[in-house]
Amino acid sequence: SLKSVLKNVPNNKVKTILLVHLSRAYQNYSLPNLQRYANEAYALAEQIDYENGKAEALTILSVYNAIAGNHNIALEQQLKALQIFEQINDRSNIARAFHNTGGIYFHLNEYNNALVYLLRSIAIKKELKDTLNLGVSDMAVCACYNWKNQPDSGRVYCVEALGIMQHRKIPSRLAEARLYMARNLTLRKQFKNAFKEYQQVSKMVDEGKSNAVGVELYYDLGLFYTEQGRYDSAGYSLHKALKLLKHYNNQKLLIRTYELLSKKHELTYQHDSSLYYFKLYSEANNENFNTQKSKQIASLQAQYDFKSKDKEIELSKQLLKLQFYIIAAIGCLLISSLVLGYFIYRIYLAKKIANEELQLLNRSIQDKNEEIVAQSEELRQASDEISQMNENLETLVKERTDKIEVQNKKLVEYAYFNAHKVRGPLARILGLVSLIRMQDLEGEIKNIHERLGESARELDQVIHEINSNLEKNENVD
Repeated sequence: SLKSVLKNVPNNKVKTILLVHLSRAYQNYSLPNLQRYANEAYALAEQIDYENGKAEALTILSVYNAIAGNHNIALEQQLKALQIFEQINDRSNIARAFHNTGGIYFHLNEYNNALVYLLRSIAIKKELKDTLNLGVSDMAVCACYNWKNQPDSGRVYCVEALGIMQHRKIPSRLAEARLYMARNLTLRKQFKNAFKEYQQVSKMVDEGKSNAVGVELYYDLGLFYTEQGRYDSAGYSLHKALKLLKHYNNQKLLIRTYELLSKKHELTYQHDSSLYYFKLYSEANNENFNTQKSKQIASLQAQYDFKSKDKEIELSKQLLKLQFYIIAAIGCLLISSLVLGYFIYRIYLAKKIANEELQLLNRSIQDKNEEIVAQSEELRQASDEISQMNENLETLVKERTDKIEVQNKKLVEYAYFNAHKVRGPLARILGLVSLIRMQDLEGEIKNIHERLGESARELDQVIHEINSNLEKNENVD
């Protein structure tokens, strides 16, 4: 199902988590596939810089290396995952990483270091109220104190683990919790209670509910019977453990079983058998030592390769970062150049437009100047004409004035003639007419007519003289 989903997932973060789940699904039956998909998940998480994905992948790779016996690599990977979980403050995964780190130290027989991390895990799980996983960590702490032969210190954790697993009713976990409790009770010499727990575990193993604890069960029963001096039962249980160990790769328990068989035969004075199992113990221990050393060397080499690869990746990242900065700088420079070019072009256009407008303005000014010059010329000509007209006007005024003076003289003369020459004959005529109206002057009529004729002729002559003078003056003008 996970594989089919993986084919159509476009989101790389989701794909990373699916790869983690897929690798975890292979944990119990295909370690190569576990490693393969965990590596794919880690590589993808690195590529997209997905911190949670990297930590999850490292956790699975740590489990793989722990199962493969590469405990140093497993420890380094788990601590690196823990560091990431702490950075992103993922409390649940921090607790899990603490537990896994404690488990690795447990397999390295470094029980004190194991307890430090396991107790930290328990504190967080209590805070988160993660009861099931709290019980698992309690069992691990119980096991540490059992192997340290400090059963009193581990008792409370054994009791808490058993209580949680009884409540949860998960057969494999319950069998494991009963086994650790039985071992703790055995070490505390409470054989009766320990035997009851062993019976419960044995029943569950026989029912096939927890085959995984079968080997440890028969080793613990061997220890239990040896402590009680029931050597035959101890021998039977230890040999059954050896038989099961042929199918399970648990070198640590195999060595302890050989050691316990040697001790049992020594206590029963079967020295040849004791020596035989002691030799097997020594060979297995040496083989385990050599294997561990080889694994440590391989682990150191792998660590070196891992660190070298990390350094290469880091250098690649730095190089990519440097290239990114260079490209960004070049990009910024190009953008700046484009912006500057744009503004220069805008300035050039503005200047060009301004120049064109200035040229138009200059032409307009030139046209205006020419127009002004033309108008100035017209004004000058008009001024000359006005000056000429002024001069002509003065002459005309003088002429008019002279004419008016002449006319005035004529009027004066006319007035004179009118007063002295016209008025005289006219008065006489008027007087004679009055006389004719006033008196009966029949005898005098002839005389009066003569006088009227003379006065009329005189008046006519005066008038002719005046007209003659007027015509003469007009001809002169």
